Amino acid sequence: HDVFGGSFELAGYSLATPTVSPGGQAKITLYWRDVRPSGTRYTVFVHLVDSGGAMRGQHDSEPSGGAWPTTSWLPNQYVTDEYTVPVDAAASHGPYHFELGLYDPTTGARLPVAGPQGQPLGDHVAIEGMAA
Repeated sequence: HDVFGGSFELAGYSLATPTVSPGGQAKITLYWRDVRPSGTRYTVFVHLVDSGGAMRGQHDSEPSGGAWPTTSWLPNQYVTDEYTVPVDAAASHGPYHFELGLYDPTTGARLPVAGPQGQPLGDHVAIEGMAA
């Protein structure tokens, strides 16, 4: 599993909409695990990206719409975090994926992501498996 900033593990996800429609909505549920408590209230970004790399929808929010700020998480606590992303009406048919991560809303700085063996993976993860 991928860990963000050494504090938050993306333990899993569920795609509610494997097919997206232009002008419609794409839904995803993220399952987070708190690895190490954080004193910063991070915001999650969820971007819907087409095969050409263009962003076709986004939703930024604190986890669970602000109901579970990252500062309230306890070690090994799991948090269910749902997002509904509006899809650009001009989006075309083809494969899509989500790109997601966490950032500090004060500075805009994204948390670095590390893979299961601690290897650096950049500042977001991609979740594949959707088509339009």
